[in-house]
This record gives sequence, C-alpha cells and structure tokens, in this order.
Amino acid sequence: VMAVGRTASGERLAFRSFTSELRIHGDDRREPRYEERFVLCPAQTPAELETALAGASAVGSLFLLGRADVHAPALDSWPDVYAGVTHLPGEAGLLVRALGDTEAVTRCLESILVTWLGQD
Repeated sequence: VMAVGRTASGERLAFRSFTSELRIHGDDRREPRYEERFVLCPAQTPAELETALAGASAVGSLFLLGRADVHAPALDSWPDVYAGVTHLPGEAGLLVRALGDTEAVTRCLESILVTWLGQD
C-alpha cells in the first residue's frame, strides 16, 4: 500500500517524482512472468494524477501468485474502495489493485489475501 503523501499534514502529492519497477520471475528465473514500471510526477501532471487517483489517499497492489486456477476475489463488499482484479499473463496468478484511504485499502487487501490463502 502506497500513500500519496502525509495528507493529514497537507502534503498530498508533495514530491518531485516516484518510480517503481517490479519483475516477477518463475522458478526457472529466466524471463520475467510479469513486469511493470510506473513513474509518478505530480509537478508535471497534477490534474491528470488527481483524476486517476479519484480523490484516494492510497494505492494498493496485491499479487496472488502461482494459483491462477482459483476464482478472482469478490470486490463488491468494499464500498469505500475502488478495486479491480486481473489475471496475470502466463497463468502467473492474479493482481488486485485498490484505491481508497490507507486503512480501507489495507483492510481490503488483507481480507482478500486471507481468503485466498484459505482456498484449496
């Protein structure tokens, strides 16, 4: 879960840039099974970034790897979180992304993880 700043102190998006890179490799450690890279530059695109965040103060990602045969989690029980789920390429697993306030996003993703770990 990534907060967009210390919002209680009025420091929403008060940074120059943030870069994140992620590569997920399989057991063979050859080619990545999933890769993503994103850069946030609030000073360059403030209106676009605010629109994309839809007023949320946190963005969360949950990668559920290695069990693509399970059903995607139900997201409708979290009305205070905007969330979506997608299958990762190559049957690597699922990716859940969530927007909302930090506590709500954390509770949502933790609940999904606990449920997912309990599936056979």
